[in-house]
Amino acid sequence: MVTSPKLTENAVTILRTRYLQQGETPEGLFRRVANAIAAPEIEKDFWADQFYDLMADCVFMPKETITVPQERKTNKKRRQLKRT
Repeated sequence: MVTSPKLTENAVTILRTRYLQQGETPEGLFRRVANAIAAPEIEKDFWADQFYDLMADCVFMPKETITVPQERKTNKKRRQLKRT
């Protein structure tokens, strides 16, 4: 059963500042991450829905490296290289 995320206003603010891509909603973020986690599975759609539900219920939250958009990871690496 796919549900809507149960997030506080503060949680949504953090998602906006750290993880959401431009124009993305929290639901879109959870769907994007769930699809990425389920990608290796044979039944991708089934597992994507399972992971989405776990994130929407705040039971499971993956490590930051999978939730941060790729361009932010690249920019962070560039900043780190400039410092050295």
